[in-house]
Parts: sequence; structure tokens; C-alpha cells
Amino acid sequence: MKFLISLAAALMTAVLAPVLAGAPALAGTENVGYPKDYTSGYTLYTSVDKTHPKRGPSIRDMLINPAGLAAAKAGKPLPSGTVIVMEVYRAKKDAAGKGVKDAAGKYTKAGLNFVFVMEKRTGWSADYPPSLRNGEWEYA
Repeated sequence: MKFLISLAAALMTAVLAPVLAGAPALAGTENVGYPKDYTSGYTLYTSVDKTHPKRGPSIRDMLINPAGLAAAKAGKPLPSGTVIVMEVYRAKKDAAGKGVKDAAGKYTKAGLNFVFVMEKRTGWSADYPPSLRNGEWEYA
């Protein structure tokens, strides 16, 4: 849950705040590449059911690359080169529009909706003013 809150806050701060304030866009998503190997080379570390009042139920699977996983397991800060991917799936719905749950009480996936990627690299925060920096993470 902290990851989702941090991701949302970072997106609001780094992307939307300058736009809404009329400031020119600063560094952007062009730094972050789509990790083509993430479905086989990354580790699923959590899956979260979420219900949005307008978009309905969804499942968010979060995966991390080997560099980030090794640091996390060792209790160390996530290093430069860490990549975290969040796949967001639509949940199957019943006739009332509620999410259909499996035997374990988790939503059942209906299809991939979108993918978020966050990546940490040394120096990436340099393109932002100090008030907008987020620990050298970029998002796409």
C-alpha cells in the first residue's frame, strides 16, 4: 500500500504539479524504458486488490528486478538500477458490478488494463528543483 501511495504522490508532484501551475515540464518519462523481460526476469512481490469508485475493481501486481530484490532482501536501500513494474488488471465483475473473488477472497483477473514502470538511476533527480525530487525515481 505504501508503494501505491508513494507512486501516486510522486506522479502528482513530478508530473501534474508543474503542469497545473503553468510551469514548463521538466525531466520526463523518456528516461524510463519498458523492461521487455519483466514477465520472466522479475519477481512478483505483492498483489493488491483495489476498488475505485468510478473504474471499479482491479488487481495490481507489483514486480521488482533482481537488483532491487537483492537489496530489499538484505534490508538495504533500493540501489540505482532498480526497476519496479506495476501491472493493473481489470477484475471480473458479477451482475451487480462487484468484483468476482476466488476461493482465497482475491479478485479474479479479466484482462491487463495498463502497466506502470518506475526506475531509479543516479543523477535523475538533478533535472528537478529540490522541492520536486523523489529520490532519483522516474515514472512511465
